[in-house]
Amino acid sequence: MMEEKRILHIPRERFPDLLERKIYTMFPGGRRKVFTLSYDDSQTCDRPLVEMMRKYGVKGTFNVCSAQIVDDMPHQLRPWRSMTMEECVELYGDDMEMAIHGAHHPYWGRMPSAQAMVDALEDRRNIERATGKIIRGAVYPYGSYTEDVKQILRLLDIQYCRNGQGSGKTQIPDEPDWLRLEPTCRHKDPNLMKYADDFLNVGGYLLHMFFVWGHTYEFMVNDNWEIMEELLKKVSGREDIWYATNIEIVEYLKASQQLIYNLDMTIVRNPTDKDIWLRIMPKDILICVGAGKTVTLPD
Repeated sequence: MMEEKRILHIPRERFPDLLERKIYTMFPGGRRKVFTLSYDDSQTCDRPLVEMMRKYGVKGTFNVCSAQIVDDMPHQLRPWRSMTMEECVELYGDDMEMAIHGAHHPYWGRMPSAQAMVDALEDRRNIERATGKIIRGAVYPYGSYTEDVKQILRLLDIQYCRNGQGSGKTQIPDEPDWLRLEPTCRHKDPNLMKYADDFLNVGGYLLHMFFVWGHTYEFMVNDNWEIMEELLKKVSGREDIWYATNIEIVEYLKASQQLIYNLDMTIVRNPTDKDIWLRIMPKDILICVGAGKTVTLPD
């Protein structure tokens, strides 16, 4: 005779707060949406984009190929060129992020792993020496990588690496693969404005990121800077959107995952150096857990 399985029943009234209270991570200020840009190759045609971004109060990341500076393009008729490191530092300043994109922009996934490692390391070192900053972001050149390349980036303490043409989505996954960070779309995607409208109108308490990427030379070739102007007019200046660089977003979300709660969900400790915002349901209470602080959560 088969043994009857016994099911452990825990009365709901014994753990009312644990079962009914829901705690959601929010972006700074209690926002649930973030907008960011990512542009590759550090060329002189980045200048109009940076000026436009500052005009509209948005931020983003520029991905530098530090060994391909100074007249790397033999096509003299092109009205742009790669910038020097000095030009990059001056243009991007402190409000934009600089990330690695391969010192020589090779196919990391199609070369010996040792070569890929040297190229990535060289790019990070060159940018860090020029900026005096710690560089922790990357973009796969040509989108080319292997699992060995991902491991190399982990060893180089790279916190994220952008890949892909675009997912068409804005909802942030519960467990993102930060070394295969998918943008929403390229700026030349025909659905760009639809994605923007969907992003602006999204509801609920899940976190959403509208992440657009491209190359600024594409605006030069197609003479269509108005696309970016229209996009930034549409998404900028909104109180419910955080405007951030790629690394600011990744570091914030990683820090939010380090919060430590007691089992009753009444106390939370933030061991990180970042203030983390939470929304407590069903009473819809918004709180900020300060960096290094332990906070008693409101009833």
